[in-house]
Amino acid sequence: MELLTYAFDSSCTFPFKRCLFKFDGREFVLISGTEEYCEVLTIIIDNSKERDKIFNTIQKFLFCFGWANDCKFNYRGYLAEGISKSVNLFKRRRTFYMRRNYRNFLVSFDFTISPTTYEQQVALSLYNDAQYSANLFYEFVCLWKILELPYANRTLKANEWVNDIIKKRPKIQITDYVADLISKGENVGKYFREECRNAIFHITREPTVVSFKARDYKQIGYACAGIEPFVRYFIKKELHLPKQYDGIEVLEKKAVTTDTGPTWINYELFTERWLGRAERKREFVDDGDRFISLWIAFNGWMKSKFGETLFDRYLINEVKGMKEFNGVFRDLKNSDRNFLQTLKKFEICTVADMRYVNNNRKIRKYDGSFDSLMEAIYQIRCNLFHGRKDTEKDKKDKELVSIAYSILLPLFKKYLDQFGHN
Repeated sequence: MELLTYAFDSSCTFPFKRCLFKFDGREFVLISGTEEYCEVLTIIIDNSKERDKIFNTIQKFLFCFGWANDCKFNYRGYLAEGISKSVNLFKRRRTFYMRRNYRNFLVSFDFTISPTTYEQQVALSLYNDAQYSANLFYEFVCLWKILELPYANRTLKANEWVNDIIKKRPKIQITDYVADLISKGENVGKYFREECRNAIFHITREPTVVSFKARDYKQIGYACAGIEPFVRYFIKKELHLPKQYDGIEVLEKKAVTTDTGPTWINYELFTERWLGRAERKREFVDDGDRFISLWIAFNGWMKSKFGETLFDRYLINEVKGMKEFNGVFRDLKNSDRNFLQTLKKFEICTVADMRYVNNNRKIRKYDGSFDSLMEAIYQIRCNLFHGRKDTEKDKKDKELVSIAYSILLPLFKKYLDQFGHN
């Protein structure tokens, strides 16, 4: 018997330390990674002849889960250890460590998607590779290969299919770059095939592109962004990827441990000082500055309560589950007229994740619930802290940050007044 450990880098964080689950009839344990080391999947197999089959199964799980949850994965390596008898897979100590390259956002571990054809599996695998790759040239090749996949009654080549879609104009996001090509009368499908796909592969005859030339690099970068909406439409409509997601059969979980963090941080003093900065009234300090100070205070309080080592995404989930905070929110809605009016303003606003501006699934909107309020405010925080909000010149950005500030400040202060820093 063998214990097979499969390491992979990911763009996401899982909401647990360990999880025992079933996929394709086999039991796996997923062990979450750290800031330094990759995630691993472990499984017990009867003999080494099963390794390739298990590799295929794990790859299938990762690209299916990635499509369903908008994240991406990259295989890093595996370790096979001989074992003399069956062991408790869930409790088995981790022995294989691989340094990670990437880290991003928290995802749930609830859903995946089940491809029903070989072509669907190939498409999702290539799409995952395209999303994860740091090389734009390779990304474009993966996306183009998807458009060349066969399907029932196919009559159009990839470039012809692109042009046909442009004529039909279904609900698909056309980038400015592609729109500019269309306005100039370019044959877009031919452009993608000749000027991009063929140019990447050719070196001795024109057209050709090379990555050290700025013009070529920009061209392929724009082409990747331009062709991706066509690829997603192709996977959904032409390959008929199932619309419904499937639940993951989770057998057992071990929660993330909450380390209280460094003893040298006086969180109460830290929170109070940043709250004071958040309430500054001097003219040269705007709501953008105040909101940043407020969030630093709020973040310090969350870490003092839930753990210094936890990611912000996990901390927000913990706050959403607090009965005390929910109660303060309800009390303010019922007793504070200004707070209620600000909430009503917020109800008509939409907050996009500026990393995925064309993805409607990434839009946050306050719907009256405390959960939706915290999600929308957290998204505003992310956009602002990562340089995707202009609180000086952009009127909408300025309004969103001001609203978020006007809601979180009284909410957080009232909670501290009632329950203190504990």
